[in-house]
Amino acid sequence: MQRKLREGPIVGRERDLRAVAELFAQGERLVTLVGPPGVGKTRLARAVADAQPGPAPPLCDLTEARTASDLVSAIANVVGVAPRDVADGSAPEAIARMLEEHDLLVLDSFDDLVVAGRPLLERWLSESLRVRFLVTSRRRIGLASSEVVHELGPLATTGERGDRSTSPALRLFLALASRARPRLADSPEAVADSIELVHVLEGFPLAIELAAARMAIMSPRELAARPQPDALSVPRGHARGYTSLEAAIAKSWDALTPGERTVLAQLSVFHGSFTVHAAEAVVDLSELRGREARAETVPPILDILHVLRDSSLVRIARDDGAELRLGMHRAIREFAELRLAEAVRRDTKDRHARWFASRSPADLYDDLENATAALAHLRSAGQRESAIALIASLRSAKLAYGPLEPYLAALDEMIAEASSNVSNAPGLLLLRTTRLATLSALGSVGEALAESERAAAIATQLGDVAAHRRVLAIAGGVRLFSGQEEVAIETLEATLRAEGGPVPDDVEELARRHLGYVWLQRGETAAAIQALTRAGDLARARGDQESAASIVANLGLALQDRGDRSEAREHYLRALASTKSTVRRAYYIGYEGTAAHEDGDLETARTRYEEASEIVAKVGDRRALGWLAAMNAAVAARRDALEWAEKARTDAERIGAETKDVNLIWLARFTRLELHASRARSGDPEAHAEALRLRAEATTGPAAPASRSWDVRLMLRLFATSLASEQPARSTAADAPSSPRVTVARDGTWFAIGESPCQVGKYRATSRMLAVLATSRERAPGTAMSVNTLFRAGWPGEQIQKSSAANRVRVALAALRSLGLRDVLLHNGDGYLLDTSVAIDRGGDAAS
Repeated sequence: MQRKLREGPIVGRERDLRAVAELFAQGERLVTLVGPPGVGKTRLARAVADAQPGPAPPLCDLTEARTASDLVSAIANVVGVAPRDVADGSAPEAIARMLEEHDLLVLDSFDDLVVAGRPLLERWLSESLRVRFLVTSRRRIGLASSEVVHELGPLATTGERGDRSTSPALRLFLALASRARPRLADSPEAVADSIELVHVLEGFPLAIELAAARMAIMSPRELAARPQPDALSVPRGHARGYTSLEAAIAKSWDALTPGERTVLAQLSVFHGSFTVHAAEAVVDLSELRGREARAETVPPILDILHVLRDSSLVRIARDDGAELRLGMHRAIREFAELRLAEAVRRDTKDRHARWFASRSPADLYDDLENATAALAHLRSAGQRESAIALIASLRSAKLAYGPLEPYLAALDEMIAEASSNVSNAPGLLLLRTTRLATLSALGSVGEALAESERAAAIATQLGDVAAHRRVLAIAGGVRLFSGQEEVAIETLEATLRAEGGPVPDDVEELARRHLGYVWLQRGETAAAIQALTRAGDLARARGDQESAASIVANLGLALQDRGDRSEAREHYLRALASTKSTVRRAYYIGYEGTAAHEDGDLETARTRYEEASEIVAKVGDRRALGWLAAMNAAVAARRDALEWAEKARTDAERIGAETKDVNLIWLARFTRLELHASRARSGDPEAHAEALRLRAEATTGPAAPASRSWDVRLMLRLFATSLASEQPARSTAADAPSSPRVTVARDGTWFAIGESPCQVGKYRATSRMLAVLATSRERAPGTAMSVNTLFRAGWPGEQIQKSSAANRVRVALAALRSLGLRDVLLHNGDGYLLDTSVAIDRGGDAAS
């Protein structure tokens, strides 16, 4: 029963091949490759076998095997057991003897033998001490003392740094498709469509192989538009194990009990991932229990979920330590959904919608797809009150992750429906307040002000004091960006007055946060910190992690405004570590970029601005896009890339005009300071004078933009740095003074440039990194230290996400630069190092 496997490239499995090889090298003797149908378990097993030295290991195809006798016959056939031993029942003993002649035996498709074959495997492992088993199965064998499971997932649909054009899934598809259409990869349009196709196929190798075979008569775009069961089948004359992806999944479905099928089918109403708690609330087994003669024979949903997980039909979608989220691959979900009776589907969707409509706004950050589907179901079912409550709860998550256009369109449709029903004024008020808050967050100042008046009128009509205060708190923030600071202050202070009853905590927190932002923009740092600190206390007391993170970031802006950039960075990193919001993450990354920008680290600033821009472009936050365009323009101007700088500045100016955001309009205008400075450095005699006139415009008079905008003050600080470097140095290498010697303490707690020592000891991680950099400079001059190496030196033993580790390292190194090592601490493509042209001495552990 040894079969010839399909030939083809093994793509994107390098890490899996290494992992399996390492398991065997460590002495493991039973490795089970587990994964869903069509994920490529057999192909990987063959690749592992092919990599073994010497003759090819025997491989048993157990697709048709169901009993222990079938297993014995299959293995006897491939290891050379005599037919008489099989006939007289002594084959197990003979197999044990023959296995001593083999290093590896591959058992493919062990799925239906997990129970019947387990005792035999256990026996052969104990009696044949040489042989190792590599098993492919959709289920674990369950030999806890000897089995090691390697779980195989689909191929990645993105490559390094999220680049979809270099993904393993695309590489496999193009390699296989070239057999049917040799020049497919020569067409940029076809490649772009192929990227979308492998994304739709979720990187499943079987689906990719079947899709590639269809390229003889279809384009990638045409195939992606067809239903998967129709398109993803084997063309006539193409031999392989399964005739379609659907057939592969059907085999697993057929092996389930009625209860397991019922649960899997009902789980198909979930979109994206889900928790066990949500599954227990949505799945209903009462009908099945009613049909069973003994209801107690139907296991609990929790037990069935465990079986589905062990059968590779339910996967772990996310595991952050605090919460485990499950999910289903798209092909499996669509297969299961087709097996739901219409009445059961409707009832299951009702339970699904009710569950997510009852969740708090904070809960919906992790369930955006589910909540969006629930909203669509509630609207189609005519359940307006629940739909209104859910779309209001969705606002924060939608602002965090987007997309916003469909959300705003749904809001507008629901407002139109509610406006025609005079008895639903409370629902209309909630919808308009939600739209107001969304427009405010997006910086659509004109629209938001108009919406605030409509919402306030409804609240007054209803006599809803709390709702009216909430509208005022939001509108106060909007008026700040319209240039009406005094009106904003008056509105926010009115919100906080206890006339008509106590102020709800969420309204007080919002009003104080907006007041803090007013003071921040006006440069009144002490007042800003006081208001923001109080708002932060309220947010934390309510358990509002996102608001608390936003306030921490705003406190960082206040600290940066007064010159404490190192402490400001710590605030930005804290905010980044606390947020789940994609948009807010982009802002905090951008803030970190401004601190690097002020330090003169233009490469870090550019990288952070571009990273943030990519995020907000996907979500659709136009205010953020405009702000980041202006900051990118300033970096480009400092690098004398004036054409690009002017284009980015013009984009910021246009967005400011469209949104009527006065702060953004000012920022775009005064970004010209950096462009004029660049022209002055190039010898333009008019540029310097024009820059000084523009600076005077920003700083002159009681209503000067610099006294009303944090961003304008930032631009003025950047311009001051540009002025200092306006006149190029004229000294030659011959008459230039020699660089001062730099002394670094052995433990990195201090350094000195010439005779001026600088203490670093209070920053333990920073001093450890400095010590490692100096030691590397001593022992291997010119060798750069990677971010990972520096993180391990600074925070030994600590394990965090790569992005967070990189953030910490960048902040610490920026601090060293700001303390005086800007010209000594260099960065190249490999990492960071101390300049080899500067003399470095090592000192003791205390500065003299």
